[in-house]
Amino acid sequence: MSKDPRKSLMFTDRHSERSISIDHLEDSREEFSTDPSVRLTLHSTPEESARWTKIAGFLEVIRRRLHNAPLRMIEVGSGRGWLTNLLSMYYGACDGLEPILELVQEARTRFPSLRMTRGTPTTFFSEEGFQPYDVVISSQDIQSMPTAEHAAFIRSLRNLLKPGGYILLTGRRSGSVDQWKHISSLAQQTAGWLTEQQLRTLLETEGLQCLGQEYIYVEQPSMRVVPAPTPDDLQTLNLLPVNQVWICHWAETRENSSTPRFNRPPLVSVIVPTYNRPYRLREALQSILTQSLQDFEIIVVNDGETDITSVIEALPHNGRITTVKHDRNRGLAASRNTGLRLAQGTYIAYLDDDDRYYPDHLAVLVNALQKGGFQVAYSDAMRAFEIGAGKHRDVVQRDLPYSCDFDAERLFVSNYLPVLCMMHERACLEKVGLFDETLYAHEDWDLWIRLALHYPFLHVKQATAEFSWRTDGSSMTSSARGTFLRTTEIIYRKYRPYTESVHGMLDAQQRELDHRRQALEGGTADEQTGERMYQRQRRFRTLHIFKEFLSNKSPRMLLMGMCSLVGMSYWRFCRLARLMVKWKQALHVPQKNQAR
Repeated sequence: MSKDPRKSLMFTDRHSERSISIDHLEDSREEFSTDPSVRLTLHSTPEESARWTKIAGFLEVIRRRLHNAPLRMIEVGSGRGWLTNLLSMYYGACDGLEPILELVQEARTRFPSLRMTRGTPTTFFSEEGFQPYDVVISSQDIQSMPTAEHAAFIRSLRNLLKPGGYILLTGRRSGSVDQWKHISSLAQQTAGWLTEQQLRTLLETEGLQCLGQEYIYVEQPSMRVVPAPTPDDLQTLNLLPVNQVWICHWAETRENSSTPRFNRPPLVSVIVPTYNRPYRLREALQSILTQSLQDFEIIVVNDGETDITSVIEALPHNGRITTVKHDRNRGLAASRNTGLRLAQGTYIAYLDDDDRYYPDHLAVLVNALQKGGFQVAYSDAMRAFEIGAGKHRDVVQRDLPYSCDFDAERLFVSNYLPVLCMMHERACLEKVGLFDETLYAHEDWDLWIRLALHYPFLHVKQATAEFSWRTDGSSMTSSARGTFLRTTEIIYRKYRPYTESVHGMLDAQQRELDHRRQALEGGTADEQTGERMYQRQRRFRTLHIFKEFLSNKSPRMLLMGMCSLVGMSYWRFCRLARLMVKWKQALHVPQKNQAR
């Protein structure tokens, strides 16, 4: 009879750090915790090596976040000290804490330069002169403890931390119980094991934010450890995730609890194209970073010549912003496609650099999609009419131009879905494709039509965002009317096979084209309205300024009123005055030299 290959694999118990075979995994948990007589191996087992790679990967990120400073660490359940030694060699200073005396003595013999202490987190925390740590690594398996002790154990680990510190928690994975039933009797001993959701809830209850999770896999039936399976391995091999490593962060305050995930994909990817408007980009990004839902990534695609590095670096994004620079101006469709190819989120959202989200935008749409039944959802957006020039702009009025329930037939006539209102599952793009890069306008409308051919849209009747509208042609939504007319006709022809059989559809499209041609010749109603509001706002501002002058007798207010009358901003007048003074001084310098 051939030898069972499962018995040749050595696993390591987190509490006593004894190397045990698969047979020993079927022993009681009490024996794991109290009997140190099982032989100690001098070298790491395959499972230990795999666990080290996961821990080291997390520590690499932690060190970068702490500016590559050496870390002060403690390993709880350090056993014979192999992991404590590696941590001290590569990442800073690491102490060991182990409740079993024989294991502490063994570790002290092997690694005399390390501080190995007998005790538990509770007793160690109570010692005089205790100093908290940057990182706590728990090799003591919480699954081997009675259920009543779980919360107290997590709390004792947190007590060892500095505010803002990290916990690495290792242990067996209860989700593998069903698979274990086919290869051992271990499942009979798992009645008190925590599920992943229970463990996450327990950690969050103690004020810890779960940032990432890694599994350690074995292949069945050989029980070979696979430390870093590829996506193809996960598809083709019969892999069982037997152990897990969690990374948690203890935020000092609730406001600092938006630390980005380590290895879990974000829930939402927000695509932000930008073109030579860093001052507007800053406002757009700030509106994303202040969202009530913080599980997101931002992908900024710079399609212009202006450097935006200073804008990104000045924002507290904690590594959640990815920037990409195009080698030339390639347009909105190409910019959004660049972002989509990098996106990792379950859901996709869009924001142009001159628009902004309200604080609950992402949360509202994610909650709507997670209820099930829809893969695409959209909310409403306010339109902000702006006046001014350059960085100095004022919103003179807001309205809600689009708030319509989903109508696929109407979507074939005109686009009533602003791009910043939309959110869809990233998987939808596998069926409908990306933005059409041959379109330099209406590329979003084209994608919505393709989505509508396969998915119903959910309308959330709530204004969760705001887009800018300016009559000077500088906003993405108010420029290039001629291009809009051409692309409208292109889209009509592109989807004619779907529309020609719908009664009245072609007539409706023709009326829309006629309306756009008239707008191209005489200006749109929106632009005429914006111009009227601009003139009315200027008159109101002038009267207000002169009223202030009469009350305060301020020369500055008088000057501002005169500037307003002639349509010049005060800041521009001051800049012109300074230039005139410099010019006058430059003219007088040669005359003084000649007199001498």
